[in-house]
Amino acid sequence: MSSSPTVPPRVRVAIAGCAALLVALALSVAWVGDDAYIAFRYARNLAEGHGLRFNLTESPPVEGYTQLAWVLIAAAIERVGLPIVWTTHAIELGLGALLVVLTARAALVGPFASGEDRARRTAAVVAALVLATSPGLIVWSTGGLGTALFALVIFAAATRVLAAGRGGSIALAATLVAAITLVRFDGPFFVAAIVLAGLLGGRLTANARLVRASFVSGAVAVLAFAAQTAWRLAYHGDFVPNTARAKGAFGLRTLERGADYLVSNWMTVPLLAVGLVLVAVLAWRDRRVCPAPLMALAVVSAASLYGVLVGGDFMPMGRFFVPALPFVAWAVGRAVAAIAERARGPLAPALATAGALALSFPAFVDLSLFPRDWRASATFRWGWEYESERSFLAGVDARAQEWSRLGRALRASVEPTDSLVRGPIGAVGYHSRMVLFDRFGLTDREVTSTVEPDPERMTLPGHDCKAPHGFFDAREPTWLEVELLEGDELTPEREEGARFAAEFGVIDLFELGPKDGFDERALLVLQRFRPRPGSQADLATDATDADDDAK
Repeated sequence: MSSSPTVPPRVRVAIAGCAALLVALALSVAWVGDDAYIAFRYARNLAEGHGLRFNLTESPPVEGYTQLAWVLIAAAIERVGLPIVWTTHAIELGLGALLVVLTARAALVGPFASGEDRARRTAAVVAALVLATSPGLIVWSTGGLGTALFALVIFAAATRVLAAGRGGSIALAATLVAAITLVRFDGPFFVAAIVLAGLLGGRLTANARLVRASFVSGAVAVLAFAAQTAWRLAYHGDFVPNTARAKGAFGLRTLERGADYLVSNWMTVPLLAVGLVLVAVLAWRDRRVCPAPLMALAVVSAASLYGVLVGGDFMPMGRFFVPALPFVAWAVGRAVAAIAERARGPLAPALATAGALALSFPAFVDLSLFPRDWRASATFRWGWEYESERSFLAGVDARAQEWSRLGRALRASVEPTDSLVRGPIGAVGYHSRMVLFDRFGLTDREVTSTVEPDPERMTLPGHDCKAPHGFFDAREPTWLEVELLEGDELTPEREEGARFAAEFGVIDLFELGPKDGFDERALLVLQRFRPRPGSQADLATDATDADDDAK
């Protein structure tokens, strides 16, 4: 922004302060989810020369991730030996802060700028403040899944397409639009929204260059996605990531849960619904004079619709809505600037800004404008006792830390060639390095091609497909279940019971202590696999025993 002489230093300081505020708030809840460790394990295996695979034994490797660009970034981190969690935290925090600055810049001197200098400055500062205090961006400026990267690339692509219509680089716009497909597999959904908004906006405003920029950007994105699909088929043996197949089938129940996801997030952060109305009003009013509001409407609508179509996302604080947040913040900034132009003093715009913040920030401190019963009635985490988003975030973080300790315990006790049947595979898989058979099928093609989710028993989004333990009998896993007993859980009664079961060969026990990285004594309990009578694994075991006897 320093290149613009019309921007006073106090405005630059205010925008920088908003970016710093986002970083401070995000650091206060810095976290990493279990699913992030799935990406980290792929990244480490790639960095160590094993390719993009979860289990080293699988061929062809299963694509159990949806964010290729983020996995490649994580692989670079692993390659140079930096700590993966805190390094990705630093990158995501930087991306979130950059998004705040770019949003303010777009409202100040970019394609989203409108009105006189004073109005632009007001819109820019308010937009930066609203975005910096958005619970979704705060939470997802860490988390380990590169969500801030996805939001940043979408915003940058949308603004560059608009800028190309005003004489900017069409090549840069096309490159950024194509990059969206690399950052996430579902990126083409947002590419379509950006390209269609550009085409329609260009036609309505008689801007032939914007039409051409949008068309070229769409064509380049199609070619980029086609190239990725060809690589995916050649390398992974499938044209879509296995994670997409594991999410469950599309149907009315999926749409119902997706609608719950939308309503629930609107009640958690009402500014999301207000922002959708704002951009719709601006898009209609300026449809023949400025294409920027139409672009904002397209992205906000796409984020809202996508969550409905895929049945929501179990992650905390509306991850699917994060790409919409910069556009919502801009719309609020522009509305406050319009109020400031008509008001005789600073009170009216100050109250409007405070009102916008009141519709957003309280969710971060676990407050809501809606009664708990209302929010519980629209929960999208079916089969799960209702929790606020802030409470669910704390639980997700705590479980990832717990499973990280479990993974480190396994690493100290078992061999990488040993295998375990497991539901949550991220932290346990990353830290243990052992072979994991994934009950949810994210990294297991046989599960997704065999296990059919029951539409009447849908649960957390992304967890509808779940294989029973017996599904993996033919693979003869080393263990079926695992538990780490430590602290208050390691009671004399539980230890005695575990040792009794171990004497009968039902479980395996491993003692852990300071030499294994544990401050206090702990006990790792692993339930052995035993073939069920008549199963293929049982018959194979009998045949092996017969061969041994003959020898």
